[in-house]
Amino acid sequence: MLGPHVPDLRALELLLVVARTGSLGAAAAELGITQQAASSRVRTMERLVGDSLVSRTRRGSELTQTGELMAQWAARVVEAAEELDAGIASLRGGRRAHLAIAASLTIAEHMLPGWMVALRAHQLQLGQPQTEITMTATNTARVVELVTAGDVELGFVEGPDAPRGLRRRLVGTDELVVVVGPEHPWAARSRRRVTVETLAATPLSSARPGRAPGGCWRRP
Repeated sequence: MLGPHVPDLRALELLLVVARTGSLGAAAAELGITQQAASSRVRTMERLVGDSLVSRTRRGSELTQTGELMAQWAARVVEAAEELDAGIASLRGGRRAHLAIAASLTIAEHMLPGWMVALRAHQLQLGQPQTEITMTATNTARVVELVTAGDVELGFVEGPDAPRGLRRRLVGTDELVVVVGPEHPWAARSRRRVTVETLAATPLSSARPGRAPGGCWRRP
């Protein structure tokens, strides 16, 4: 159990910054407090310790012998506190670093793997916690259902229109091509070009319901 003479961490941090900068005013500015607040912290520490810690000189401020001894002890305490702070931030970040998404099958197979690898590389470069991603690969209609119900945070589909209540952002474009067999009359065309009118008048195979030819959807 700590005794009644231990200064708080902010005061110890201030003492270390004064030792490094040689100025109480500069230390206060670096820590984002007023010089009056810094002086008050020093006086509180001095009362706890029972001796002077900082002395004023023409060149600024310097630690007394007791202050230098306190700074040596304070350095280890502040370093441990910084490690604790970083650990807590990591835990808090780890709990937040989860993302549930749903995607139509084509995006799930051909695009999302590359996006996930790029996200991991970016987070590693910044030293951030890795985002845990859960993905559901399904058809467009089911993606809409999952996003609308709040079961996933993001939905990726290959469609031009977002349903009501959802916001969208275009994340990529795709090119549609017509594919025919080698014996089809269109394959014999010298320019391999088909007019819109001809295309509209020709029976075509299309995706099953729920598969729309991209975007990213999420709830407002």
